[in-house]
Amino acid sequence: MISILYVDDEEMFLEIAKDYLERSGDLVIDTANSVYQAMEKLESSSYDAVISDYQMPGLTGIDLLKYLREKHDQIPFLLFTGRGREEVAIEALNNGADFYLQKDSHFRSQFAQLEHEIREAIRRRHAERERIRMESVLRIKDAAIRSALSPIAISDSLGRLLYVNPACLATWGYSDEKEVIGRQVTEFVNDPASAFTAIRALRSEGRWLGDVVARKRDGSTFVAKVSAGMIMDESGKPAGMVASFTDLTDQNRAWSQLESHVRDLEFISEKAMEMADYPLDANIFEFIARALHYLVPEGAIVLVNSINSENATVRVEAIRGADPFLPEIEKMFGRSPLGLSFRASTQGLQEMLLGSFVDIPGGFYELTFGQMPEKICGKVDSLPFMGAIRGAGLSWKGKVYGIAILLLPPGTMPEHPDILDMFVRHAASVLQRRHAEEELLKRKD
Repeated sequence: MISILYVDDEEMFLEIAKDYLERSGDLVIDTANSVYQAMEKLESSSYDAVISDYQMPGLTGIDLLKYLREKHDQIPFLLFTGRGREEVAIEALNNGADFYLQKDSHFRSQFAQLEHEIREAIRRRHAERERIRMESVLRIKDAAIRSALSPIAISDSLGRLLYVNPACLATWGYSDEKEVIGRQVTEFVNDPASAFTAIRALRSEGRWLGDVVARKRDGSTFVAKVSAGMIMDESGKPAGMVASFTDLTDQNRAWSQLESHVRDLEFISEKAMEMADYPLDANIFEFIARALHYLVPEGAIVLVNSINSENATVRVEAIRGADPFLPEIEKMFGRSPLGLSFRASTQGLQEMLLGSFVDIPGGFYELTFGQMPEKICGKVDSLPFMGAIRGAGLSWKGKVYGIAILLLPPGTMPEHPDILDMFVRHAASVLQRRHAEEELLKRKD
């Protein structure tokens, strides 16, 4: 459930807004008729978002926004007001409002847009919190790796190994210390010249910290972070060297994966905001296809289809990533795939309601609902980009507004399937809003 605090000094308007917004079933609206009452409620209760009028007795909605950003910085704030002055909107956005909406007489469309913006603001905040959490996990993981028990090696002052612990042996790929004792430490580094440079610095400064490319018994290499120090005898003369090191392979892989995840979260958050403002007369399906193509493996092809709910017809609206193969596909089809329409099965549409990417077995023939000749489908299936097929319905509240299809090269899968699912849910909500707006425009006409 999503808990919202709605602040307005017009009691009747509060009741209408509460009644309309709670119809969705997952919004719970608490009301306040002044900024003072709202502040009291914010101190005693927790809310997912705050909606406020601007002009109220005493303090204004901007005053509430400033208070909210000082005390509860992460809560989304939407200014919904009859005051249409440009300076009010600018002041609200400058003070951290997530959205500004002016009241008018079209309550139904107003509240539909308000509900959409509430959900979008909350999603953006959740995405930001998730990014911060991921960065925190990354820092903790890094600290844990650095503080873990590390392989240790001890040599004499000339660099001949005197002792290695079991962790060191295992990391280098040896089973018996006799295989390494007496050998020069430079033999276990891929570039001996860099090892000699590090040893000279160690002897000069008394300690050395840096990265080296270490070489295992089988000849393979790995990047190691080395922390080394001189061992001094009782007279203060160098007696040897001790070094501990950490294999950074897993750490670098984890950094790369987490950074990639954070980048993709930031990307879909940015695209969600762009979609919300995308012009009604522009090809939103092309926008969705471009964004999805950024998130899928190299060589994948993205198709985004619209759905005519009246006759269950699926139409290809956008294709991304097919450029090298498009002429060949057009030759097979006798025309461009763009604009092709297929009658969808009821079962196929029902499966799309899940709103998450799932495998579509049966190749291109299944993808066209069995309406394309099997011979042509077989030729398409033999093209290099045809491996796994995954599809997701752009569905919102039990209705499918489109279908996203991924044609993945053999042996590849999306790196972050959860990010893809999150994005198609964003896209579905935008398509639903656009559909509602188009219906309203038709009625006006």
